[in-house]
Amino acid sequence: MSSRAFLAGAAAGATAVWAYGYLRSRFYDDDDETSSDETSSDEEPSPQRVGAVRDDYDGDEQYKMLLIFNQELYKLSRKTGELKSVKMSPGKAAAQSGHATLGAYRRAMRRCPNAVRDWLRIGQMKITVKCPTVQELLELQEKCAAAGLNCYLIRDAGHTEIEPGSRTVLAVGPAPASAMDPLTRHLKPY
Repeated sequence: MSSRAFLAGAAAGATAVWAYGYLRSRFYDDDDETSSDETSSDEEPSPQRVGAVRDDYDGDEQYKMLLIFNQELYKLSRKTGELKSVKMSPGKAAAQSGHATLGAYRRAMRRCPNAVRDWLRIGQMKITVKCPTVQELLELQEKCAAAGLNCYLIRDAGHTEIEPGSRTVLAVGPAPASAMDPLTRHLKPY
């Protein structure tokens, strides 16, 4: 193969990769609940899509992002074939909170940029709390979305510690604490 043909092929490949990334960023809606490894399409539409996200808060309030960890997680036992209740390891919890924070931030940049600006200005406060059941987690997501809060739910790909599709972390915000507290004050620290 001549070097000229190689360079032409490399240029065509690089152009195709750039075009794919550009078009995907322009037309792909990343609002589906996602994990770090896959997008699941078997979910019902997120309650987030029901109403608009508020972005009309007073910038002088305390802003935060709440990371709500699901405590009802399972893993299929290879020996017995039964579902066993499990807890996320500290590393898994850190990775899941990173996915949730980034997902909520990216969504909020489009839906409530003023809230993001104010949250960034005061130090990006993030608070982790725990939710005892997946049912309560989904109810919280619905209530927060109905209140106009930005929400982002992470579902795990299931490659390591828990079952595929498990809902691990719900990120709420960034938004003023006064908008979140009435809905989430009862949750205990993680």
